Amino acid sequence: MTITPVRHAITLFAAVLAASFAGFTGQVAAQDYPGKPIRLISPYQPGGSTDLALNLFRERLTAKWGQPVIVEYRPGAAGTIGSEMVFRSPADGYTLLLAPTATVTATKYLYTKIRYDPAQFTAITLISEMPNILVVHPGVPAQNLQQLIDYARANPEKMNHAVAGEGGPAHLAAETLQIMTGTKITKVPYNAGAGPAMTALIGGHVQMAFQLMSIALPHVRAGTIRALAVGSEKRSPLLPDVPTMSETLPGFISMNSSGVVGPPDMPPAVVAKISAALAEILRDPAVAKRFLDTSATAIGNTPAEHAAYLKRESDMAGKTIRAIGLTLD
Repeated sequence: MTITPVRHAITLFAAVLAASFAGFTGQVAAQDYPGKPIRLISPYQPGGSTDLALNLFRERLTAKWGQPVIVEYRPGAAGTIGSEMVFRSPADGYTLLLAPTATVTATKYLYTKIRYDPAQFTAITLISEMPNILVVHPGVPAQNLQQLIDYARANPEKMNHAVAGEGGPAHLAAETLQIMTGTKITKVPYNAGAGPAMTALIGGHVQMAFQLMSIALPHVRAGTIRALAVGSEKRSPLLPDVPTMSETLPGFISMNSSGVVGPPDMPPAVVAKISAALAEILRDPAVAKRFLDTSATAIGNTPAEHAAYLKRESDMAGKTIRAIGLTLD
């Protein structure tokens, strides 16, 4: 079929008009937003790592916008129940997910039977980051990461590492270390959590672990464990003398982070308004200090930056999970 120049011009005009109308509608929606209560969904039980942000945003957004911000906990199935509920909610900005980044990035590789695609969430902002720290028992004959790698290569499968939560950032960090260095270190699961894993490390029942900064820091300062490297891109101000993993293994990053995402296809103008409001809260020096007191760094980046961050984290998690053949279905 031949398309005449006139018909082509009409089609092009209609497309431009539709795009302009969609943009106008989005701007109007952003001007009116929020016009009713906002639901902030946590896919985990109360008392977790995201509670600080949930409570801060509830208080400050309610004061800023004059609309209630309601925190709802929808735990179950490793975060997938609450996540799917948000994913299938209207894309109008009134139902948002606040969760650890791994819930969005690693889940699709670990749970192959989920009924939604986490990559399609609308990125809004990264809230905070906290590095994992590579720590060892003082009896391990390694004062730095390279010495640990050399020791592990010389003693394959004789070292073991504690894992509190299979498929989590700390576990994937330990697996990535072995993949990058060709070492073999025996995994010892501690399903009861990071506390028992740390107790086992201090007691010498395991030789090494990747641990959250907040959990490891008091024991590093007390000298009961030794920190060899941090997983952040730059050295941590809390442990300035401890090198990053990437100083020895370029590209190695291991962070625990959290962020806010929404259902797919949210209006960009609404997304920008929410993101700017959250970033403003996170830039408050008093808020930044509250995060730093928990060994975390408040971020508050743009939707585009958050989307790029999620893509990078997803790619890294997927590469490691596929390499070790891990599924948790």
